[in-house]
Amino acid sequence: MQRKTNKLNLQKNREIKRGKRGFTLVELAVVLGLLVMLVSMVVSFSVLIKDFVNASEDEYTFLEEHAVLKDRFCLWASENDTPDAVFTVGADHTLTLSKNGAVKTVTVSDGVLSLGDVQVPDLETVDGVSFYSNGKLIKCTAVRCDEDGAVVEELSFVFFPRSAALVQGG
Repeated sequence: MQRKTNKLNLQKNREIKRGKRGFTLVELAVVLGLLVMLVSMVVSFSVLIKDFVNASEDEYTFLEEHAVLKDRFCLWASENDTPDAVFTVGADHTLTLSKNGAVKTVTVSDGVLSLGDVQVPDLETVDGVSFYSNGKLIKCTAVRCDEDGAVVEELSFVFFPRSAALVQGG
């Protein structure tokens, strides 16, 4: 008989221990709710970071492309900076080079910088170039626009022709 009671007591103890080891439905619901909140915070944070990274990437790309534009333009302009050359900054902020009867215009169209007959491709973020002059210096301003065509960023550099003539507003 004592053996039977010992067995019953052992079974009761096992059942009590099993009940104490498990989780209640409320505890599971709280943990799942916390996990859902954590996952939604991580997802929304990653979306915000992605937008920030894309904006920063566009700015960095524009800086790189502006440096390429400046290097290529200054090289081209210095190669054509001869006494028989005339740089003309038009009223519409375009730049033309007249040399030995040939006229070359500097433009940016569809991501390609045209320096007369020289083409510089892969300028994805440079949407336009405009030129200004005070009669001695040529200021080149590159712009980056958003999808609506509004200017987002612009960077400038200055070129000084030494030998060539510089005409303003021709």
